[in-house]
Amino acid sequence: MTREVQVMASLNHPNIVRYYDSWFDAWALDSSQIDSLLPVGNSTTDSVATSRVYGELTSGSSSSRSNPPAASSPSNGNLHTGAQRTDNVTHLYIRMELCQAGTLQDWLDKYRDHRPMETCVKIFKSVTKAINYLHDQRNLMHRDIKVIYCFTANFC
Repeated sequence: MTREVQVMASLNHPNIVRYYDSWFDAWALDSSQIDSLLPVGNSTTDSVATSRVYGELTSGSSSSRSNPPAASSPSNGNLHTGAQRTDNVTHLYIRMELCQAGTLQDWLDKYRDHRPMETCVKIFKSVTKAINYLHDQRNLMHRDIKVIYCFTANFC
C-alpha cells in the first residue's frame, strides 16, 4: 500500500486529485473490540485488516508485519481461552485535495434526464487526458477506473 501512496505523491496533473501528505497511526484493540469488527462467517482478522479496518493488524506490541492470528471459530480450531489478547491496528491516512463537487456517479445521477452535451465532452476530455498522462508520461495503468472514483470539478 505504501507503494501506491508513493506513486500518488509523484503525480502532477490538473485532472488528477492532488496528494498532499500521508502518515501511519497505530492504536491498540483488545480481543473484544477485534471480535466485534469481524464480519459474519468464516473470516480471519486478516480480512478485517484489509477490508474493514483499512489497516494492518499485528499481535502484541511489536510493529513487525507478521501474519495476524486467525479469529476464533469452530471451523479453524482456535478457541478463546479467556485470556485477554491485545493487537495493534495501524491506519494509513492520506491527505488529498478536497473535491466537494462529488463524483462522476453523483453528476450522472443528478442529470439523469438531461445531460448537457458540452459538459459531457468536457468530462470525457478531462478523464482521457488524465489517463493519457498516467499511461504515456508515467507508464502507469490504473486498473480500476469507475465513475465512483472520478471526481468532478465545479464546472459540472
